Amino acid sequence: MNTTEQQIVKLGPPVGKADAYLPLELMEQKTFELFCCELIKKRLKIEDGEIVDTMTIGISGQSQFGADIFTHRQHGNQDVYSLYEVKRCKKFTNSHYISTVRRFNEHREKWQVNINEFYIFLSEKASAK
Repeated sequence: MNTTEQQIVKLGPPVGKADAYLPLELMEQKTFELFCCELIKKRLKIEDGEIVDTMTIGISGQSQFGADIFTHRQHGNQDVYSLYEVKRCKKFTNSHYISTVRRFNEHREKWQVNINEFYIFLSEKASAK
């Protein structure tokens, strides 16, 4: 076997605040939803309670009243239902937040279960402005 000598180049870790964030905005929407779903599963495993179900909702273009991920877990003898809306956007302001929560509240009864928690996942930093 003939081997040739190769120069090994050592690269240092990236430096700077800009490198501290994952490029979530580069993910496809469905990939970002699945990524968020895995984060949710990880968080729920750490907390008390048994996960009954965690799933993404609907397909692209389907009306789902803003909700993208649904979870059902048991905490003691109580069922806890949560909805998550996934936003892969460049800017999410206070007015976006208000309209997102308003839409959730307007359609809350359509889920036919008592939704205990509502969360919003963002690909970018949120602003109160």
